[in-house]
Amino acid sequence: APDYVPAIADLSRATAQATPLRVTEIGQKLLPESSSQDRDFQLHHLFAIGRSRLAWLVSTCNDDGIRNEVKGTVKAQELAQQALITLQEMVDQANQNEALREELRRDSCSAHKALIVSLADLGQFDKAKVIALGLQGNLDPNAKGWEADERNALESLLDNYIEKKIPFRVAAPQGVVRSCSEK
Repeated sequence: APDYVPAIADLSRATAQATPLRVTEIGQKLLPESSSQDRDFQLHHLFAIGRSRLAWLVSTCNDDGIRNEVKGTVKAQELAQQALITLQEMVDQANQNEALREELRRDSCSAHKALIVSLADLGQFDKAKVIALGLQGNLDPNAKGWEADERNALESLLDNYIEKKIPFRVAAPQGVVRSCSEK
């Protein structure tokens, strides 16, 4: 719990800066050698990941005091949805670069999971289930590697939390996906 407060504060500040003007300014400082198009793409990618991680942190925080305090300023469901929209648009833009598409698909999968746990945190288990099942359907059932891991994680999330209508921040049974506060 002590690490939640600074992590949430840092990600909140960072993601709040994602206005088009700030993205351009930050990009020029961080990636001066890149073209403006490449800078914007990379920074939008990073901001989307930040939003997804912030949504995950807030939704999985098992400290009620911290979670309730930040819920007034951090809307986890909205952040996860914004991240997901951005990442899906980026997947579409990266049509020729297969390695980049795979990276963006993995990040999109994480944003989906952040949305699922944020919906569960709000008690919207039916919506969370629909999204989880849809995501599972988009993952190749015969795939190896990260897609197989994601399918297993989603199955565990569905069986151990969504079907039982338990928010993800509640202690998980052994061997299942854990919230970020668990080691």
